[in-house]
Amino acid sequence: MDYSQLVQGLKEALDVEVRRREVGVAQKVLSARDFKSVLPGCVGVGTPFIVRDLDTYQPYMLFTAWSDTSGINRQIWVAPIDEDLVVDVSKAKKIADGSLFNVSGLNTVNAYWDDYNEQWVLFSTFYGGPALNVAGVIFTDKDFNVKNSQTITFKKADNTDVILSDGGVSVLPLYNKGVLLSAGYESDRGLFLISDGSARPLPDPTQINYAVVGGSNKPFSVISNQFRVKADIHQILLLNQGIVMLSELTDHRYQWFIQVYYGAQKDWIVTTYVPFVFVTPILPPLTIHFTDVVGNLGQPHYTNLIKEPYLFFVRFPTFNWGGSRRFAHDIWVTRIDPDYMFNPIGKVLISGGTNEIYNIPNVIPIPTFGAKKIVIYLHGVSSNGTLTLSESNSPYHIYNQTDRRYQTTYSVNTGSNKIVVDNPSSWISLGLDVNLTEWTVVIYT
Repeated sequence: MDYSQLVQGLKEALDVEVRRREVGVAQKVLSARDFKSVLPGCVGVGTPFIVRDLDTYQPYMLFTAWSDTSGINRQIWVAPIDEDLVVDVSKAKKIADGSLFNVSGLNTVNAYWDDYNEQWVLFSTFYGGPALNVAGVIFTDKDFNVKNSQTITFKKADNTDVILSDGGVSVLPLYNKGVLLSAGYESDRGLFLISDGSARPLPDPTQINYAVVGGSNKPFSVISNQFRVKADIHQILLLNQGIVMLSELTDHRYQWFIQVYYGAQKDWIVTTYVPFVFVTPILPPLTIHFTDVVGNLGQPHYTNLIKEPYLFFVRFPTFNWGGSRRFAHDIWVTRIDPDYMFNPIGKVLISGGTNEIYNIPNVIPIPTFGAKKIVIYLHGVSSNGTLTLSESNSPYHIYNQTDRRYQTTYSVNTGSNKIVVDNPSSWISLGLDVNLTEWTVVIYT
């Protein structure tokens, strides 16, 4: 190799490394084509989730893969991935397929390490499952050999079924405080708790996003109506002690994209079980750069277990539903700035819904994150009435209706109303004594 070739080789290697470290630049991690050497005829790979060996610190990527054009017969796999984001498909290992639960396919995977039992605990939702509110749990040893399995059933606080669909079950271990789970498709998205994550079998999860109204448990969706259309595969995570959610959903053009939701500090869940709603930035704080047609983006997973803070995601075609490439999925990654993406400050946030929080009597806390101003929009108000705004520096006082909350009343008229509040407290809630069709709170942080 002459000197000019050496310089060119170094330049190309440096360019690859700079692009890999640049925020927002997309890089393919694993494609269906890459995986055909392991799974003949592979059509798609998806739902990436990074874990790390507790002894060697070797990162592994859990994912699903399938070879049927219907995308139904999905399997759970694992393969090592290195710091250069290279997946070693020669060491890929199938963990399970639908036969483990007598279902057609395992369409998602999420996991945590259980120190007490020294097991990986994997969660998956089903295609062709026994019921829409049943998910699978797989227990493996350190090397991902299946040791046992079970199903868990998701019920709302009013004992109705949760529709899981293929949205997955996201898990956040709280160790001696149990395991927090997020599950539910679209308006059924909720938070659940398993009080003892070391129990075998695991008990069914209990929903925590509900309020007691008139002596009855009333569940509510934790994400706003404006940002939950087909809310599907998702992840909850803990950043700076706050609960954050990433989810795929669609816009009005039926294009899939990734949204971020900001929630409460974890202590309000693990100690007092105060329910809350997530607020959402009006503009998603995520930019991903492609050099060709983007297509649809979904199935997000954030991790900092591989040298840099990365967002893994899945890219799939813009083709009309139907056809042999309907479920052609590939796994991609981009480096992100977590201080920007997961920080609600400096963004315009929104919370709102239809027939949800406003008909619960002023007890469901909404975080404002130190907002300078909030604007409340009420639409379809049935008659003249009164809006009561509660404010407090603690969601506990709002939820439990203590005397440590400040309340202000506003007269509202039939039809649409706009109310501006300057310098609100850290937490607010709304109460209205008449019916309406829609409400929105815009939060200027």
